Amino acid sequence: MLGGMFLALPFLGARCAYEVLTAWSSTDPFGNKLSTNPALAQFNPVQGNYLTYLLMGLVSEFLTAIIYLLFSTVLSEFRRR
Repeated sequence: MLGGMFLALPFLGARCAYEVLTAWSSTDPFGNKLSTNPALAQFNPVQGNYLTYLLMGLVSEFLTAIIYLLFSTVLSEFRRR
């Protein structure tokens, strides 16, 4: 189980980094105005780059969930034997 957690840790770290950058991607609290920094503006989930959202947000979340589910299923089958 620990191996699965360590395997999923980089994907979980990318997801957390994306969420922190998303919080700083706009200048107002409601997210209507983009940041003046173009590197941060691409992390805005509404007006930013969709590939960044897709790779750092969705794909990393799905990979983390799949790794956790796979390792828990394999571990439960291993314990039954």
